[in-house]
Amino acid sequence: MLTAASASAQQTYCAFTVNSSCTGGATLSLFNGANVSGGSLNFNGINQYAEFNQRVVPTSGSLTVAFWVRVAAPLPATFTEFVSQGVSGGPGFYVGTTPTGTIRFTDAFPASGVAYPNDQAWHHLAFLTDGVGFSRGYVDGVLRATAAFGVASGAGGSNTRLGRQFDPFTEFLNGQMNDFSVYNSVLTSDEIRTLAATRSSVVPEPASVALFGFGLIALLFARAHVSRNARTPRD
Repeated sequence: MLTAASASAQQTYCAFTVNSSCTGGATLSLFNGANVSGGSLNFNGINQYAEFNQRVVPTSGSLTVAFWVRVAAPLPATFTEFVSQGVSGGPGFYVGTTPTGTIRFTDAFPASGVAYPNDQAWHHLAFLTDGVGFSRGYVDGVLRATAAFGVASGAGGSNTRLGRQFDPFTEFLNGQMNDFSVYNSVLTSDEIRTLAATRSSVVPEPASVALFGFGLIALLFARAHVSRNARTPRD
């Protein structure tokens, strides 16, 4: 499902597909040797990252961002970002870790107090918000952080990145990611647990839903039941 979009200095792929056809003009570029191998998107923690040519995380309203990540070495005593978008104070959107090893969810929720499992194993992270009255963070399908406020992000700044913070910061990830998904709705706890149950080797491509066309990473903007066998539209 990797679909080449152009022959440029960096690897560039069609980011959204429907029935294997490129749509919407969205692309994902891999920079400085970031690559797909061993069933994952791989970063070296020095200068590699991936970037969409647009902002794929909604800047207002309900949203859920979920993904699998593996940090390849003990976390450094610096900031590390898994996904980011926008600009500092914008407010910016990101999910990453602090120098003390705790997970931070966006500029609005930077101090979750939840320790990232620093064991070099694969872990599933999810962040969701209704944009108004609550935000929640999950680790391996378990609710670990809650806030009595919604989160939104500004329209300016950097496009959505994987493995690096937005400009002017770096904060690179030394590790791997896959099964990255974004929903324009708040998933239920059961749906989060389903996503966290199994790390996919292949992401299915239902005909009715636009997917981020990275073989192991899906971007779904339609509200859906999460199932290993089917995704059925839901009110």
